Amino acid sequence: MGVGAAIKEVKRYKSFTGRHCLAGVTTLTIAANGDIRPCSHLDVSYGNIADEELNNIWNRMQEWRTGNFLPSSCRSCNLLTRCGGGCRMEAKMRNGSFATLDPYAEPKDIDYVINQYSSENDQAVLSLPFYFRLSSRIRWRSESFGAVVFLGAKFACYLNNVATELLRSLDVCRVYQLKDFSDRYGIGAEKFLTKLYNKQILVSD
Repeated sequence: MGVGAAIKEVKRYKSFTGRHCLAGVTTLTIAANGDIRPCSHLDVSYGNIADEELNNIWNRMQEWRTGNFLPSSCRSCNLLTRCGGGCRMEAKMRNGSFATLDPYAEPKDIDYVINQYSSENDQAVLSLPFYFRLSSRIRWRSESFGAVVFLGAKFACYLNNVATELLRSLDVCRVYQLKDFSDRYGIGAEKFLTKLYNKQILVSD
């Protein structure tokens, strides 16, 4: 279930926030009989591991990665990156379609939740250190839009193609400074690198 779909007091229940459904995006379920579904709760199979390659079945789940099943109200919502649109199976079970609102969603609380996150982020953002390097824990998987990034087994963020190119150019054994990126990526480099630092993708040296 997505943050904001059921939790209004995100500061008070911080340990339960920051998670959303990754079915068909970074995860899938293989049943005992070999059927593959984006999520263990889902009632639709996309193929069987005994009959064809996993990669073929994974590619068939593309609709879960493009947001095809998100209701229109979620696509334009400023909480989407945190909430993810809630649970699509809950929506189907209660409303008859994947592309409907999560039954636990409370759209009237959106502005309240956004304000909580905004005040939290203003206090929590760390400045980019003078010297930094790429975390040795980083892992990523290439996608058509760029990459999905992990720190160990934990999801970290999504990157577009330009950001992925930057990340791939970094060497975990090398120490960097902001000036190493400013000429090529311009004034936006500091803001982007600071975000990577706050996500612990970059670490101080």
